[in-house]
Amino acid sequence: MARLGEFLGKQGRFLLENDQLALLYIAVLALIPFAAWLSAAIIALITLRKGWAEGFKGLVVAIMALLVLSLMSTSFSAAVITAVITFLPCYLTAGILHSTTSWKTAGFFIVLQTLLIIVLVHWLVPEFINNQYLYVQAILKELEREGSDTSVTSLLSNNEAVNKVVIANYLLGVQAVSVLLSALASLLLARSVQSRLFYPGAFKQEMVSFRAYGLGVILLCAAIMGAHKHIPLAISCLPVLAIYYVFAGLSLSFNVLAKGKGIGTLLLLLVPLILLPFVILPVYVIFGALDSLFNFRLHLSSNTGGK
Repeated sequence: MARLGEFLGKQGRFLLENDQLALLYIAVLALIPFAAWLSAAIIALITLRKGWAEGFKGLVVAIMALLVLSLMSTSFSAAVITAVITFLPCYLTAGILHSTTSWKTAGFFIVLQTLLIIVLVHWLVPEFINNQYLYVQAILKELEREGSDTSVTSLLSNNEAVNKVVIANYLLGVQAVSVLLSALASLLLARSVQSRLFYPGAFKQEMVSFRAYGLGVILLCAAIMGAHKHIPLAISCLPVLAIYYVFAGLSLSFNVLAKGKGIGTLLLLLVPLILLPFVILPVYVIFGALDSLFNFRLHLSSNTGGK
């Protein structure tokens, strides 16, 4: 890990000192399958260090490169949407983080962007939601023909056993989460490189101090109640809000249970989430939501200082 961090630091410094080569890296990585998030990370690093204007140059290069590539296989409108969604959320959030130096603000901002994408899909292209459901169903049927397990396909095909509207909107929510996580991964990588170069140790402190906005609890409760009543928009928004508070809950847990310890402890906190997601995920959501309202870290530090 130390060698990897040193390598990333050297590459980050090199790109920050060579503007034209940085733009070339951004364009090339945008064209390589599954490497667009690295292109977004370079844009974020430039934005975090040099500001909105310099980062915007990289954003334009990345969008144009991916747009040209996407036009070879999709329509113009689909190519534009893909390119913009791939890079714009990360760039805007990096700009907010550069301006405010607050992960609390930046985290809530990226969630609001993702929720806005969901609202626009419901408003402008509602047929996309059902088409995605049919696409997933077609993939599962193809797997069924190849001899795989047929239980999921049978469930999706049974109108009485499953509400297709619910499943379709949860699928949209999961896709929105993937957009959020991709942008967040790029931003975290950029911030860690910036911290290594200019503010050693600051990145870890930012991560263990992350808190969600209390205002988001209102949105979370509204989404839960709406999902219970099978309201499509609420169902789509729920996974995004849940992930937001999962991250806040993980940060709180690491801060309280593993202060001063290494990344191995963080992995131990993630293992139960992977093995028992339906049990542990709500726990982290509750922790994150309560911490956003009551700031447990402040109370714990006060109690520690009073001893």
